[in-house]
Amino acid sequence: MEALANISLLFIRDGEFLDPGEHEFNSAVGARVLATLPLGDSWSVVGGLGVVSFADDVGMGANGIDRNSKTSPMVSASVMYRKSRRWSFGVEAASFTSAHAASVGLKSEFHF
Repeated sequence: MEALANISLLFIRDGEFLDPGEHEFNSAVGARVLATLPLGDSWSVVGGLGVVSFADDVGMGANGIDRNSKTSPMVSASVMYRKSRRWSFGVEAASFTSAHAASVGLKSEFHF
């Protein structure tokens, strides 16, 4: 059995000066269950299913930027390379289905 610490942070610029009808993804936080398929000693494919709460900017209101918060299912897939006993590095793609938003990014994991 192995414990894994995984933190993914998404920072997207604030939606200043949005035109009416425009949306801009702002931030997200969530949880997911991951399943790993080893492809040898160092490589693996990881799939995830979970739920995420996200906020997006939907335009300018009387009191500044109007934000919309929603909860959405999330699916993710990543390819990981195990560099050492403690560290893995890889690339991950995730989709927030209700937001029609996707992200691709670099990922690191600390195994303890």
